[in-house]
Amino acid sequence: MIIVFAAMDSEVGTCFAGAAPAPTQVIDGNPVIESDALIVCRTGIGPRSAEVAGAVLQRYEASAVLSVGIAGGLAAGLAIGDLIICTHVDRESHRHSGEASTLFCDASLRREGVDVARAIGLQVSEGSSLTV
Repeated sequence: MIIVFAAMDSEVGTCFAGAAPAPTQVIDGNPVIESDALIVCRTGIGPRSAEVAGAVLQRYEASAVLSVGIAGGLAAGLAIGDLIICTHVDRESHRHSGEASTLFCDASLRREGVDVARAIGLQVSEGSSLTV
């Protein structure tokens, strides 16, 4: 089962090519949509989103976990609508917390994502992400 976390309704909607179906349940106050091979949860924005993700992960066994979102980026060659698949995420808020401040993405999952995106004609790049 693949579990996808997205902060906002618009991000959840992109997982379903536009409009998200009605939630099948609510976990920790947040909507969850289940399908045969995919679970999508809207986590909301901010520190509480980690608690919501934790509650979902306790309920389901995941073969992969994806975090999707809409963000801004500044890099030569990027255009509006380009897809960036992260090699790693630097969590600035964790820099001095004793927790890992950099999370690395699974290389095989990342390669598969790039291959699929290119196969369906998306402009895709690999890069890093910074959260604050």
